[in-house]
Amino acid sequence: MSACRLAGASFRRKANERAVISICDAIDLTFLARVCVCTWPALLFALAIPCCGTCMAAADEPDWPTVKVEHFDASRVPPPPPACDPAEGFSEPVAAEVRMRDGAPCVFLNGRPFPLFWGGLEQPNPRPDKRMRIGDIPFSAVTVHNLYYEWHPSKDEWRFGCFDELAAKYAAENRGAYFIWDLSVYPPADFAKRCPEEMTQDDEGDRKPVQRFSWSFASEKAMSEIREMVDRAIRYLEAAPYANRIIGYRVNSGTTIEWLGWEARPGHVNDFSEPSRRAFAAFAAKRYPGLADPHVPSLAERSALDSPNSILWNREKHLNAAAYMDFASWIVAQDVLAACGQAKETLAALGRRKLVGTYYGYTFYLNVNGHDQRRAHFALRDLIAQNAGRVDFLMSPQSYGQRNLGETCGDMKPFATLAANGILSVIEDDTRTHNHSPDVYLDYFQTHNAAQTAAVLRRNIGVALCHGSPPYLYALCTGTDLDSPECAEVGRATRALMEKLAKTGARRTAEVALVASERSVTASPLLNRWAETGRWIQKYDGSGTARCVRDRRAVFNGEVFAAAHTLFARTGAPVDYLLAEDLENCSRDYKLYVFLNQFVFDDGLRRAVARIYERGATVLWLVAPGWSNGGSLADMERLTGMPFAQLPEGEAVVKMARDGRHMGMPGVKVAERFRPVRPDEVIGTYEDGSPGVAASRIGHATVVFSGPWQLDLPFAKELVRRAGAHVWCDSGDPVEANDCLFTLHARAPGRKRVRLPRKAASVVDVFGNRIVARDVDAFEFDAPLHSSHLFYLEKP
Repeated sequence: MSACRLAGASFRRKANERAVISICDAIDLTFLARVCVCTWPALLFALAIPCCGTCMAAADEPDWPTVKVEHFDASRVPPPPPACDPAEGFSEPVAAEVRMRDGAPCVFLNGRPFPLFWGGLEQPNPRPDKRMRIGDIPFSAVTVHNLYYEWHPSKDEWRFGCFDELAAKYAAENRGAYFIWDLSVYPPADFAKRCPEEMTQDDEGDRKPVQRFSWSFASEKAMSEIREMVDRAIRYLEAAPYANRIIGYRVNSGTTIEWLGWEARPGHVNDFSEPSRRAFAAFAAKRYPGLADPHVPSLAERSALDSPNSILWNREKHLNAAAYMDFASWIVAQDVLAACGQAKETLAALGRRKLVGTYYGYTFYLNVNGHDQRRAHFALRDLIAQNAGRVDFLMSPQSYGQRNLGETCGDMKPFATLAANGILSVIEDDTRTHNHSPDVYLDYFQTHNAAQTAAVLRRNIGVALCHGSPPYLYALCTGTDLDSPECAEVGRATRALMEKLAKTGARRTAEVALVASERSVTASPLLNRWAETGRWIQKYDGSGTARCVRDRRAVFNGEVFAAAHTLFARTGAPVDYLLAEDLENCSRDYKLYVFLNQFVFDDGLRRAVARIYERGATVLWLVAPGWSNGGSLADMERLTGMPFAQLPEGEAVVKMARDGRHMGMPGVKVAERFRPVRPDEVIGTYEDGSPGVAASRIGHATVVFSGPWQLDLPFAKELVRRAGAHVWCDSGDPVEANDCLFTLHARAPGRKRVRLPRKAASVVDVFGNRIVARDVDAFEFDAPLHSSHLFYLEKP
């Protein structure tokens, strides 16, 4: 028998006319993930290292069997839909809004909770039959996609007739579903000629866009035209015969419509335009008054390291670059608020209440490669603080590193922080399914057959519902992605459950929190270090055969911004994601806090930490907490309460005291290595015998420090146990739960035992449509490999 250990997220590789670019090159994961063209179908396995038969799987990570491969038959064209009135069932005016319910945001329609089961289909539609069909899933709302350059091709041209055509097509194919209208807004094509000085410029003055239409995010002229687009479009749509069918607007822009910062030519950086220079100077004067010479930093300034193997900055030495990266996110957040605010303003002027949202806030994933500070999603705290009802929901794709079989469905956003601030967090599930052409999307964990597709959808929907997020299934790539009987069956079960939850409600009860800091990201250098993790991962190739490849990740960032999602999901305890910059306002109490990247801090965070310590929680700090504030051991102690000493450059790998295993990323030397001074307990030691993982009692809290950022499952499980958090299932499979739902995705097959925190009157298998137990505080079920299960727990 030969097998390889499963691991977390894989790294991405670009293809360029059959040439594989070095993994050390800059890789834009999010942009690649939105592009539907791949020139080399077998790309994922181009650099794969076949299993030699000597790497054995861990006991909970079995061999994967060869699976049958199924693909969409392009000749299969569904019958035309029955004729229907596009306005059928939507004659009454509609009011949609987000209200707090059970401590979390919930969509209300005409004053009642609404089960928002949302679907989307890419436009233009690549289906062979060119119809607007998503499938037979009973969505309660669908996205109406349109192309901004068709309805606003130039400054004085407005062609809204295409809206009417789209409404008729979507209505005919999605009977009974409301519309959430997509407004992807960019200044028209002639803006670049009319206002060349308002376009982005790289460090050599080049204004040629690398992706889409790269106007400067600091351009007031561009935002004025975008606001006019939003206003005119909504006024037209709200006067249309189908206005009662529209319950919301999604207002998008930037790269890939996700408000991502613009790319520059390879080896160059944006934005040196005059609007950017002026806006940064004003921003720095307010936020960084001690900065003597605020200027747009060069690529060299953004990439400068304090030593060759540094992974962190002393922020004071690189204050201008850190300030600019902070500004780059802040200015995009201001644009998001302006565009969404215009939508709300127009709706209010018309006497309408409807949802408004967009893509933003990818704190928990976007910098997975270590150099995506420029992508501008790291000012979520500003957006929250200034929101004032302008943004009802924020979206992101599911984290790309967690899409493999055996992984979880990670949210890129701090969803619990959003919920606490009344913003609905939406995970966009754009799974590449078996209904694609063969082998095209293997690097995004394309499913191989209908059974795998159903299992992945069940997993992702289960996680979303346990988070309190409305499931959003997006047929991104072919238009046939979700068009199968198996997908329809999953959809029907989901819709029925959501109808029930709309009546009963559900409350989030997680006792474990992962905390990520956006300011620590913008105060970090652009890194381009990749290394093997020492693990193998298992994947399917195009034939349905399991292959083994060495796991490589971006040093530090690849672990904490990707692997942590699945790692902590496998501890058996539900996990919330929190934004460090909003932690002072968090009213929830957790038993375990894991600070993934807390390298800078302010007095607000110190106050939040002091309260957490006083409540007696368990707290984990990684690598160098507080170090980037000023490169000071005193700062680290001020934040954590632990005294530290710095070690010479070396590997962040420790030998664990309990069983002698090693934890950490081998073969990678880093400059920022620290050891606690006089800890109460040494859990693991560096190669020189000094404490590398240790714990101390500080106040009422148990404070744990780990020099290695690459953690393992036994350590994560031990943390949860120490904290006293409830463990629902100890099988090592990814799980999630709230007060009435429990979901498990089988990383390994077998009999699973679930221990409930309180007795349930009945336990209902949602996708199996059966009652599995009554009046119990524990139950068991059989789970085949990679199957996904969702249970409804009826309260006594």
